[in-house]
Amino acid sequence: MSEVNSGDAPTGEVKVKSEKELKKEPAKLANFQAKQAKQNAESATTTEKQVKEKKEKAVVTYNVETPAGHKKDTTCPMPDSYSPSYVEAAWYSWWEKEGFFKPEYNLKEMC
Repeated sequence: MSEVNSGDAPTGEVKVKSEKELKKEPAKLANFQAKQAKQNAESATTTEKQVKEKKEKAVVTYNVETPAGHKKDTTCPMPDSYSPSYVEAAWYSWWEKEGFFKPEYNLKEMC
């Protein structure tokens, strides 16, 4: 048996390890070292990700001339992602013209 001052034991007291505990120590040490190596590799990867510059997203606007109250021309190329300013640029006047924002007073028909 071996005597070791454990962190669990108060200072001055010595904990005696059993033969079973001594057999487990090499496996525990190997697991601990593997875990540390994995954490170090992950932290290196994380710092690399943080170093990479963030891509600035370009704001896409709709610049095609559309007469007020008409639908916009959708034959031009569309942006890769949703852009509210692009989508609603020419639609808003058409929505107003079509009466989408007018209140409906016939509540009986809605029920």
